[in-house]
This record gives sequence, C-alpha cells and structure tokens, in this order.
Amino acid sequence: MSFQLNLNDVFFDDRDFVQKKISHFPVEIQKELLKKYLQKPSRGDANLFLRCFVDDVSQKINIKPSLLKLNHDEDSLRIYANDRSDVCSRYVHANNNINVNEKIAYLSHYAKSYGISVNVNKASRGLVKRFCDPIWWLRKLRKSLTRNIETIYHQLNKVNRFKGIYASNWLTGQRRNQLFRHEQSVHFP
Repeated sequence: MSFQLNLNDVFFDDRDFVQKKISHFPVEIQKELLKKYLQKPSRGDANLFLRCFVDDVSQKINIKPSLLKLNHDEDSLRIYANDRSDVCSRYVHANNNINVNEKIAYLSHYAKSYGISVNVNKASRGLVKRFCDPIWWLRKLRKSLTRNIETIYHQLNKVNRFKGIYASNWLTGQRRNQLFRHEQSVHFP
C-alpha cells in the first residue's frame, strides 16, 4: 500500500490526475495502466483512455473503485472489515427504537455500497448480528475484492485461455498465500 508509482514519464500537469485515477487499484494493475497510458500518442488520448477505463470498470463492478479500495493486502483488509462492522454496530446500538426491518434495510444498503449482496430473507435477528461481525465483513469483502480485481484483469485482457487457465496470476498468487496462511494456522504450536 505504501508503494509509490514512478510518474516521471507522465506530463507534469497530468500527474495528479493519473495518480488519482489509478491509486485505488493494486500495484500490478497500476503498472499495467501506466504502461498503456504511456503508449498513447497524445496527452488527450492517454487521459481519455484512463478516464474511460476507470468508468468502464466502475460500471462492470457496480461500485466506485475509490469506495471499495481495491489495493488492500490481508492486514489492511482485516482493519477495513473491522471498521465496517464497527460502523454497523454503532448504528444498531444508537438506534434501538427503530424497527428491526428498517435496520436491516439500512444495513443492507450500506453493505451493498461496498459491493456486498445480502439475502434479506433470512432471520432478521441473525442478519443484524452478521452485519456487526468483523469476520462476516472480512469474508464478504475478500470475496468482493477478488471478484472485482479479476474483472479488472479481464478488462485489461490479462486472462484468457492462452495466457492462463481463466485465472489471473494475481488470483493464483492469492490462492497460494491463502493456502500458506491456512497451513501456518493449522501447525501453530
């Protein structure tokens, strides 16, 4: 997350624009976008490419990348999930006089703004408790993050049957890391 992309090749007046547009993506995607940006023949074409790409991605993932923060690692995702569950817990405890169905409607809208779909047909009491659970948020945010980043790799044409078995290198690396973390937790003394 602290990685700073080298924007020296970008025209000075466009650096803030480029930084703002690509900073919400993972580093590998930032590098790819910057490479494609620099290949454009003019500043106008390059800026238009970047703006259109971010708009297309936003429509495909149905959420603003600035809200989802696609550049999380595992530790920052845990912190992010804890923050989301704290917001929900504060809302639930501050609004004890509101009907449970109204709480669920507000909390499900809140979760949907982060790209998380919720089945509201389940038991209402359990659903409210789920919204306040950081582990539930972590699972849902991780799933949403993985889907959204994989969609971006598809948009960048980095996933196809010739380049890989329909999974990006990022996704296979994430899976390896997940298996390693699981293995470490099982063998913890």
